[in-house]
Amino acid sequence: MALAQIQQAEQAVEVLRPYQTAVDALGDPVQRYGYWSDFAYVVQYAGGRREAADAYATAIALAEQLGDLHEAAVCTSNLAGLLGQLGRPADAQVQAEKAHRLRARLGDTEGPAAGAVDMNLAVLDAALGHYDRALLLFDDARLKFGSTDTSPWPSVCENHLANTWLQLGQPARAQQVLRPLPDVTLASTQIRRAVIETRIDNALSRRLSPRLSNALSLLGAAVDPPTRMLAQLEAARAQMSADIVGVYKEVREAAESMELFGIAMKARLLEIEAHSCAGARGEASTGAADLLPMFAHCQPADMYWPEAQWIVVQALKGAGADQAADDVLGQAANWIEHEALPQVPPPFRDSFLQRNPVNRAVLAAAKR
Repeated sequence: MALAQIQQAEQAVEVLRPYQTAVDALGDPVQRYGYWSDFAYVVQYAGGRREAADAYATAIALAEQLGDLHEAAVCTSNLAGLLGQLGRPADAQVQAEKAHRLRARLGDTEGPAAGAVDMNLAVLDAALGHYDRALLLFDDARLKFGSTDTSPWPSVCENHLANTWLQLGQPARAQQVLRPLPDVTLASTQIRRAVIETRIDNALSRRLSPRLSNALSLLGAAVDPPTRMLAQLEAARAQMSADIVGVYKEVREAAESMELFGIAMKARLLEIEAHSCAGARGEASTGAADLLPMFAHCQPADMYWPEAQWIVVQALKGAGADQAADDVLGQAANWIEHEALPQVPPPFRDSFLQRNPVNRAVLAAAKR
């Protein structure tokens, strides 16, 4: 654990891995839990996220066998985060909901730690279109963080909530959520705030500010790889840099090497979008056709799901693959109208349909 915390996770894995068989052979669930929870932690930070997910599942089963609900809740929350990074939001939401129930059984329903559990479930609910519960959970989380909390959590929660309001077609509400960042704020939170503010500027048709590229230049080396990669994708897309496809490929390759498959999927989609915008129809349609089978087991990180589908639709349409495009278009329209819309609070249903530009475009195309 100490090695992982000083950026030597690979060495930590090498230290722990040889003991797997011996520890399991002991049959002592306490020792086995200690081993598998530690191994999950270090292998995750070494970039082995699929192996870490399996290790956390083993640790959770052992914690439950021991009746240790606290450790089960901690490992379940960690597993939810990992599954999200692997591009499996539905599986992640199941684990986040389980962690939420375990915290309730423990009576751990107040304070910042409980607020973080609420917030993480809210983020995944929003990704799956469960907007009514997501908004309630965000409200609960903000109450638990409190107005005097000096931890990063309140600002992180504001970033997530603002992004949800953008999906609901409410950019003004998104803007109102964002309070000034505290004087001492983690670099990752600052960069994520710049990403959200860039999206709000775009939604309100404002002239784009260089704040995100400036933040990356000043702080990029100090943030965790997932946050940095997502910000790099956002900055390239917003500024339409000359080597935009090169940026996307560089991020995709780095994400794949760290098993950040949700980020890699987003980078692939943005490559397809860039080819479509450049009139490179062959490259766009080939990329879209290659990507389609992956949708069944991996979704892009930090991208509204119908937007991912819409990028593929446009690439396929541009190459004349009308039937394949219409199939994906129908799936996107169904998600908007039949999966998400019933779970949008009634006051925001019109804006969700009309002021979310992706929804407006998808539904207009589906009616033609």
